Amino acid sequence: KKILEAVDKTLEAHEKRIATPVLNEVVRDALLWRLPAAKCFNKKQGRIYYACQVSSSPPTIALFCNHPKLFGANYKTYLENKLRQDLGWFGTPLQLEWRKRGERRAISTAEQWLGPRLQPEAAEMFR
Repeated sequence: KKILEAVDKTLEAHEKRIATPVLNEVVRDALLWRLPAAKCFNKKQGRIYYACQVSSSPPTIALFCNHPKLFGANYKTYLENKLRQDLGWFGTPLQLEWRKRGERRAISTAEQWLGPRLQPEAAEMFR
C-alpha cells in the first residue's frame, strides 16, 4: 500500500504545473542564497532574468539568462535540487533548459519581416 501511495505521489509531481510568478520567486530565493561564481577571465557574472515551465511530464523549466555558459555544473545541480526541494518534484526527472535571453525574440522578428518570402531552406536557418 505504501508503494502505491509513493507511485501516486510521484505521478502527481510528474504532471504538476507551476505558475511562472511562483517559479520566479523560487529562482530568486535560490540566487539570493547562492550566487553563481563569476568567471575569472572576464569577470562576468551569470544572471537569470526569469524562468517559466514550458512543459510537464517530465517537468521542463526554461531559464532565460545572460549567457548559459557562465553557469557551471555545480550551480546547475544546486538550482535543480533547490527547485525539487521547494516545489516538491521528488522522484521525477527535472529538465532545465538554459536559454540566452532574446533568442526567441530574434527568431520571431526575422520571421515577421521575412516570413512569406523565406524559402524553406532559409527558414530553417532561423529556427
